[in-house]
Amino acid sequence: MGIFNGTEIEQGKELIALEGEEGTTMSSEVKVGKLKRTLIKVAVVAVIIIAIVCVIWIQASRIKTMNARIDELINKPAISEPVTPQISLEVISTEIKGIGELATVEYLYTNAAQFEDSEQINNWNIPLTKKTFIIKYDGIIKAGIDVNEITLEIDEINKVLTVNMPQAKILSHETDTESAELLYEKNGLFNPVSIEDKIEFDDELSEEMEERAIGNGILTKAQESAEEAILNIISAIPGIEEYTIVFEVK
Repeated sequence: MGIFNGTEIEQGKELIALEGEEGTTMSSEVKVGKLKRTLIKVAVVAVIIIAIVCVIWIQASRIKTMNARIDELINKPAISEPVTPQISLEVISTEIKGIGELATVEYLYTNAAQFEDSEQINNWNIPLTKKTFIIKYDGIIKAGIDVNEITLEIDEINKVLTVNMPQAKILSHETDTESAELLYEKNGLFNPVSIEDKIEFDDELSEEMEERAIGNGILTKAQESAEEAILNIISAIPGIEEYTIVFEVK
């Protein structure tokens, strides 16, 4: 067994005391480090919770705003201002002129006529020279307008569309040659019936029948029918209901 002197014993006590202090210091530092880490974790968790709460609150606010907007649209539908349609004269004119010549009325007839002619001297009919024939035939007269003569004017301020119409006229006159029938024919002395007589008589009859058709109102009816047909075409144009349509005859 060794023998320690008093100095060595005191030094030993001091060394033990220093080691005890160092251990205590290290233990405190460990505790502080753990506390810091715990506080950091708590802070991170708190931040995450706050962020989640904020996101939920924002989403809830958006949903609430959206629901309020939907209720507003349902209970109070949006009212849009009506758009005034723009009418194109070019479009209307193209639609009208696309039908070409407009024959609106047909006049069907059957006619029988007698032709007579005698040789004359100083406007005196020479006896026995009278030639004559009677024919019967069918014909058709068509009346209408030429749509290429139609012009349009538009007043955007007063919303008026003016259609300037040409006057109705006879467009065609056809004789059905297959229906023609010679009912009677007699030659005069030295004055036989000729082809020229029949052609000339046919021309006279055509003019007579056209005058008769006009007298029976074919042109008036054709004008009215043409206006009605043009009105039907124009009425199909989108937006035209905003305008008053006026027809003028040139």
